[in-house]
Amino acid sequence: MAYDHSYSKDNLSKYFLNSEIAKFPAAQRNQQRETISNKAYQDVQRHLRNINLLRKVTINNKSAYTITLLEHNLIVRKLHQNLRKSFYYSAPNRHTIIKNLLSLLREATPYNVYRLDIQSFFESVDKNILFEHLNNNYFLCSYSKKILKELFKQFESLGGSGIPRGLSISNILSDIYMQSFDQAISKNNVVFYYRRYVDDIIIITSGKEEKDSFLPHLSSELPKGLIFNSDDKFQFISISKNINNSSLPLNYTFDYLGYSFSIEKNYSKDKNRVIKIDIANNKIKKIKTKIIRAFIAFSKDQNFKILTERLLFLSTNFSIYDRNKGRKKLSGIYYNYPELSENNESLLELDQYLRTLILSKVTFKHLNISSKLSKNQKRKLLSLSFFKSHTNRSFNYFSSQRIKVLKECWKNV
Repeated sequence: MAYDHSYSKDNLSKYFLNSEIAKFPAAQRNQQRETISNKAYQDVQRHLRNINLLRKVTINNKSAYTITLLEHNLIVRKLHQNLRKSFYYSAPNRHTIIKNLLSLLREATPYNVYRLDIQSFFESVDKNILFEHLNNNYFLCSYSKKILKELFKQFESLGGSGIPRGLSISNILSDIYMQSFDQAISKNNVVFYYRRYVDDIIIITSGKEEKDSFLPHLSSELPKGLIFNSDDKFQFISISKNINNSSLPLNYTFDYLGYSFSIEKNYSKDKNRVIKIDIANNKIKKIKTKIIRAFIAFSKDQNFKILTERLLFLSTNFSIYDRNKGRKKLSGIYYNYPELSENNESLLELDQYLRTLILSKVTFKHLNISSKLSKNQKRKLLSLSFFKSHTNRSFNYFSSQRIKVLKECWKNV
C-alpha cells in the first residue's frame, strides 16, 4: 500500500502518543482526539500562518526550540514522517556505529583514524541551500514544503539561524543538508569506514593518503557555511603495521560518541589488535558533576530518599519513554555504554568517587557529607556500584514524573 503524504484529519490523528491519550479522561478520549486532530487539520490548511508554533528554550547553554501545542506536534510528527519517506531516510544508530567501528579497529592492518567535529553545526547551515534540496525533491508534497517554510520563518523571527535545535525534524534536516558530503567521503578510494552522527564524524582510511592534503580535501567537501572544529575535538591517529617497534607508543587513544577507544600495540600480524573501551572523560566528568549535585541538594534538604533515588538513577538502568518514537527505550549505565571493556576502569573510577564522597571527612570538606549521614545510610549508599550495575545490568523503575523530580538538581549539566 502506497504511503499517504496528505495531512488529513485521519492521518494526523495517527500521531498521538500513548502517553498523550492517557491524559485525556477515559470517557472523552475519542472526542478529544477528534477535536485536536481537527484543529491540526485546520491549521495545516492555513499553512500555519499567523500561528505561534515555536517556543524558544535554553538547553545546555544553547538555544533550542519546542512545539507548544499538541495539535502542532501532530503536524510536525507527520512532517517528520513525510521527510523520512521522501528522502528514504534511516536515522543512524549509535550502538551499530560503535560495533562496526570496533570490528574495523581490531583489524591487524595499517590505518589512519580521523575524528572530526563540525563547529556550531545547526546554527551554520545555509537555509537557502537546505531549501534547494527540499524543493528539488518531488516526492515531498507541497504542503510539507509550505509548512517548513512557515516554520523557518517563525524560527528566524525568534532570532534563530540555520536549523532549529530540539525539534523532531532537526536531525533529519541536518542529514539532508549533509548528503553530498556523506556521499563524497564514503566514495573516496582511501576511506575504509565513514560515519557521521549529527556533527560527530569518524573516518578510517588505508593510511596511504597524506594527512596535510586529505584534511583540506575534507574541508572542501563540506556544504557552504560549515567548518571543522580545530580544537581538542579533532583527533588524528596513524596506526602502523603490527611490528615490534619500541619507539611506537603503547596505545593510541581517541574519543567518539561518548566512548574512549584505546588501541594497544600488537606484535602479531595474525592476531587482532587489542581495543580497550572506556567511558569518555567528558562523560565521566558529567556523571561526577551529577553525583556532587545530588549531594549538594541533600545537604540542603536532608532528603535521603531522593538522594538514594538520584544515585540509583545514575548508577543503574531503567526504561524511559521516547516521545519522538512513541515507545519506551532502555537507558542507564549499561544500556548507554554496552560496549565497555571488562574490568572497566571508568566504572571503578566512578565507584571510588562515590565512595570518597560518602566516607571522606577531608575531601569535599565544605559539604561535610560524612557527618550528615548515619551509619545505616552510609552502608546503603556504599552498596551502590556503577561497576556491578553495568556487569549485572541492574534495573530500577522510575515513573516519568519521578524522573523530572530527580533531574531538577542537574539542570544545565
